[in-house]
Amino acid sequence: MIEFKKVSKSYDKKVLHNLSFKIADGNSMGIFGKSGIGKTTILKLLLNLEKSDQGFIETNFTNASVVFQENRLINEISALDNLKLIENDEQLLIDTLKRFGINDVNQKIYLLSGGMQRKVALARAYVFNGDILIMDEPFTGIDYASKSYLASTIKERFMDKSIIMVSHNTCDFELFDIKKDNIIFL
Repeated sequence: MIEFKKVSKSYDKKVLHNLSFKIADGNSMGIFGKSGIGKTTILKLLLNLEKSDQGFIETNFTNASVVFQENRLINEISALDNLKLIENDEQLLIDTLKRFGINDVNQKIYLLSGGMQRKVALARAYVFNGDILIMDEPFTGIDYASKSYLASTIKERFMDKSIIMVSHNTCDFELFDIKKDNIIFL
C-alpha cells in the first residue's frame, strides 16, 4: 500500500499542497499534468529521494523498479554492460534486450538513438523486477507500435504488482489499463 496524507512540497514555489491519495497493493495509478506541476516530485517523494515539507507518506515496498525521466545509463559502456550492473545472468540480459528491440547488445549507449536508449532503461527496470514499477514518462522517443508492444511485455512481468506512471500523454495510461479514476490530474 502507498498513502500520501496532506503532503506538501516547495522549492522556489509551492509545488504540492495537501496532496492525499491511497493505492492498494496490486493497483496502478497515473499522474498527469503540465510541466513543472509536481509529477516527478511525487515520484521522488515516493522513492524517498526528497523529503516532504509537511504531511505523511507511507509505503510498504522494499525494492522498486524505476524508469526515471532521464535514462540514467552509463554512456561509455554497452547496453549489456549497463544491465550487468543489476543482474549477472548474461543470457537473460541478452534475451531481454533483444525482446526490447536492442539487437546489438554490445553497442555503447552513446551510439544508440534516444528511443533505443529509452528501451535500455525500460529493459533495466524490467530485469530488476522490483516489488513495484515506477515510471516517469517511460515512452519518450518511442513510436506507438513499440509502445504498445513494450507496455504489454512490461504489464506481463508486473501483472500482480502496482505500477505508478507519470505521463503527458493520457494514451500511455490506457496501455497499462490505468483507468481515469486512477489518475491524479495535477
